[in-house]
Amino acid sequence: MRGLFEKDIRIIKNQKKMMLLEKDIRLLLHSKQTFLCFIALVIVLGVTQKNPFIVGYATFMMAAFLVSTLSYDEMDHGLAFLFTLPIDRKMYVREKYLFCMGGAVITWFIALILYFAVLTVNHTQTLFEEEMLKGLAFLPIAILFLSLLLPLQLKFGVEKSRLLVIGVSVFTGIMIYFLAEKSGMLDGESTVILSVFGVIGDIAVDMISLLVAVGMAAVSYLCSCRIMKKKEL
Repeated sequence: MRGLFEKDIRIIKNQKKMMLLEKDIRLLLHSKQTFLCFIALVIVLGVTQKNPFIVGYATFMMAAFLVSTLSYDEMDHGLAFLFTLPIDRKMYVREKYLFCMGGAVITWFIALILYFAVLTVNHTQTLFEEEMLKGLAFLPIAILFLSLLLPLQLKFGVEKSRLLVIGVSVFTGIMIYFLAEKSGMLDGESTVILSVFGVIGDIAVDMISLLVAVGMAAVSYLCSCRIMKKKEL
């Protein structure tokens, strides 16, 4: 009996999480014109660019777009209404991280496929492993970007955190530019991503960066849960 009860509880929790995901997806579709313009811009840049910078651009733009759903939740005391439903604050935070992080990773993957498809169609002579490493380097930065952005938005709200968000965005943009310049993405050269870590190897650097980013995301999630628990609606 206890096993069946626990199974029912898990099913109910999953249904609530799916309800929140559906809400956020509908919010994105509500801004379908902006969304379609973003997709069109990514496709145009993906076709015209000869470097993996488009992978980073698409990932970060989508990440910012997904985080914008927080502003809709806060509009007209939406959060206060939301928590009158059978949804707790921890579940809300968990869904936001799943939605934003998952959406960013999916966008990164699609952008990477688009980039390689363009290289194949144009018969560009490149090393697959090297280009893959360059594209992979954007993923941990995107995760770190969201790890900083989500707690700030939850803590201060969309309006109050505007300057902080701009600061985080500028800092992230500088990191992307530095990465692109060092790796030769801006001029199309096939250089080592970070020569200072050449002894360890580019793969090890990307994997370590990704593990650090995932660790930061876990810390960020715990901080966001604590922030949301104390948040006055």
